[in-house]
Amino acid sequence: MSRAPFKRLAAVAAALALAAGICVALMVPGARGTLGIGVSSAGDAAFVAYPSYVQASNYHFVTGEYAARAKAGYNPHFVFGSSELSPRHGGAMNPSKLLLNGEYGISTLTVGRATCESLWQAVEMGALGGTTGQDRSVLFASMQWFMCYRAPQDHLPAMFSRDAYDAFMENDHISADLKERVTQRLGEYGVRVTKGSSPFSSFPDTLDRTMTSAVDDARLRLENNRAAVPSPRAPSAAPSAPDWAGLETSATRSLAVTPRNKTFAVDENWYQKRGEAWLKGAKATWKVRGGEYFSQQEYEDFKMALAAGVESGMVPLVVIQPVNGFMYDQTAYTASVRREYYAMIRRACEEAGVPYVDFSSHEYDKNFFQDYSHPSEYGALLYSQAVYNYLKD
Repeated sequence: MSRAPFKRLAAVAAALALAAGICVALMVPGARGTLGIGVSSAGDAAFVAYPSYVQASNYHFVTGEYAARAKAGYNPHFVFGSSELSPRHGGAMNPSKLLLNGEYGISTLTVGRATCESLWQAVEMGALGGTTGQDRSVLFASMQWFMCYRAPQDHLPAMFSRDAYDAFMENDHISADLKERVTQRLGEYGVRVTKGSSPFSSFPDTLDRTMTSAVDDARLRLENNRAAVPSPRAPSAAPSAPDWAGLETSATRSLAVTPRNKTFAVDENWYQKRGEAWLKGAKATWKVRGGEYFSQQEYEDFKMALAAGVESGMVPLVVIQPVNGFMYDQTAYTASVRREYYAMIRRACEEAGVPYVDFSSHEYDKNFFQDYSHPSEYGALLYSQAVYNYLKD
């Protein structure tokens, strides 16, 4: 009998011992990690407005966050997106903050952060859909995902969650065709998810999954080793709707006292620190090849994300975000090019049968942006109102 299987077993045992050692090292008391932004708590549960990279890529964190909020009576709903959901953009008016603590009858649970693009959203949406009883979610679509400089293979492997992928594949509501297409595209982006055909040939895959899951959970535990934070307001038994008029007054007052760049309608402080560099970089690096301004591959990934939401029974409202027209007009992505993008996203939503809210008319709204695309307090408030209206109904 061949000794190869026993050598494989020995290798697996050694590697698992190594993984255990890594986990122990990561759990040293007193160590601190980089926290998600805007943390509140109820009892022992930490409620995070905008997850860190470690949290966003850990499926157990997301499901645990949902369970804790549901247990506390917060009526959580998943909001999928990227950097626009950071409270650094729009502050207290951002839907990740304004609608976090259940005060208005819902709790937004942000899934994703910067670099989490369409295919990542497809896996997460398919993994989480059908597991909570919620039939609605929200997906923020970003033009940057689709642009010529995109390179998902540079970001997706680092953010990929094998646990989320396994849940996606085990979701009986997701069609075999969609599972196959998602798996194939993951491979194209450098994520290996195949299994061997025999018990022994599957050991490397099992080992990889075991080690990855163990180290991810250890990193998460390290990150959650933090000081206590104040408890939020308990969710009301009869929550009222937000005072949108009052919130708008507050947002516009804040804008009035914040120095603004009149040429580009952005925060002056941001422009002085980063604006000129952003414009220079965009002009130098956004090189359109063959007239393809937007990636057809990303468009197919986006349609897979919509399909994952629909098939899993957690139909997303797609928020079509605008970009700052004053700034983008200085680049290869002129107004006419951008109109093609907005039409493309609307078409995908209509074909998938999902609702959308289109903010593209705000491209030249002088109060909407903090920078080249992220919202000011006023812009974030408009996002919050759209999210609330969809999830609360």
